[in-house]
Amino acid sequence: MALFDLTPDELLDYRVKPEIPPDFEEFWRRTLAEAAAFPLAARFTPYDTALPNVHAYDVRFAGWGGEPIAGWLLVPRTGQDADGGGNRCRASCSTSATAAGAAIRTTTRCGRRPASRCW
Repeated sequence: MALFDLTPDELLDYRVKPEIPPDFEEFWRRTLAEAAAFPLAARFTPYDTALPNVHAYDVRFAGWGGEPIAGWLLVPRTGQDADGGGNRCRASCSTSATAAGAAIRTTTRCGRRPASRCW
């Protein structure tokens, strides 16, 4: 059971009071300039799966400081290929990350259905 320092009524009324550091704008200008210094170098490599209704791609690109980031892109076979263009189509984007030793998993939603049920 979760424990809280505030009562339920206090939690409902609680509002965060953000403190913006004086160098906030400069920090983001500098950070975005540093990020732009590395080429994205995105690669979409087709991956053969047993999924009859989707094209699957192994996606890799340069993240912060040029560090590699990898993931999977699933696109409906009735839509455009990953490097195509023009048509909008539903797709599933799933990421996994670790924070404080706990796995975090997020998945986009297709319309009103969870992405895992789109295909």
